[in-house]
Amino acid sequence: MSTSINRDFTVTHPIEEVKKNIDAVITNSKSTYQLSNKNDVFNTYTINLIGGIELVAINLQLKKISDTETQVILNSAEKIRNSGHEIHVNKIIDGFLNLVAKGLNGETITAEMVASGKAGCMVGALMIVGMGALSIAGIIYIFN
Repeated sequence: MSTSINRDFTVTHPIEEVKKNIDAVITNSKSTYQLSNKNDVFNTYTINLIGGIELVAINLQLKKISDTETQVILNSAEKIRNSGHEIHVNKIIDGFLNLVAKGLNGETITAEMVASGKAGCMVGALMIVGMGALSIAGIIYIFN
């Protein structure tokens, strides 16, 4: 089963400023946000978002509404693996958009800022791995 995650919203910032902040998030990311494709003529991006062990590919399209407004259209078709998966995918997308929003609000996007935005996902992945290891150890203990 797969689902399509779509978002369509308008920001009160010029299209060039939105593009600049998307680029800043990608540039300041070591591996969390990877640019797969960019078309400056049509103002489109394909970006791979990595949250812990999850990879989410998103397509972004920017449309100039006016000199001070930009429409952002985001879509991602994801294969949903379990009941909580769509929530996790949305959190990864939200993390990326929140970083872009911080840049639009005047904050300087840094590598440290981008890195701190992904810490929660890796901690969650490590906790799941740790709990799995404890479960296996408990099973081995019971049967010995």
